[in-house]
Amino acid sequence: MTYRLILCSLLVGSHALAGCSSDEQETVAVPVPVPATDTTETDAGPATRDYMATVSRPNIVNLIDLHDNEVVRRCEIPGVAAPGTLVVSPDGNVAYALGAAFGDVYGVDLDSCEIVFSTQQSAGNIRVKSIAALAISPDGSEIYTHQNRVALNGDH
Repeated sequence: MTYRLILCSLLVGSHALAGCSSDEQETVAVPVPVPATDTTETDAGPATRDYMATVSRPNIVNLIDLHDNEVVRRCEIPGVAAPGTLVVSPDGNVAYALGAAFGDVYGVDLDSCEIVFSTQQSAGNIRVKSIAALAISPDGSEIYTHQNRVALNGDH
């Protein structure tokens, strides 16, 4: 299943929000399969649905049906999901979340809630943080982060 998604990400620091205003929303149009016989709006709602994907604490990616105003799916990701930076693949099937205090990236399948991608950016004595910097290529084949690297040394 593919979704037409409105992405919402919580801001960090002194600008933390409980939700999103129009300034923080990014719309990703993804085709949703519609039965060929019913393309009009009905009492049950429009023939296509809008969904919002967002991260909530402690470690949940939520898929919300905006017509019914209810959570369709809650997918758990490893560790602490904060800060909540989220990007959805162009096909609308996978949500990539930046977690573990900007250190890890997880990809969760929005249909099955299965973790299909994960990476830890830090290794050895090098600590890497991506401060709310997460993007995906237009064809969905690459994930981009802006990495801030720091070497941890015993003497300085």
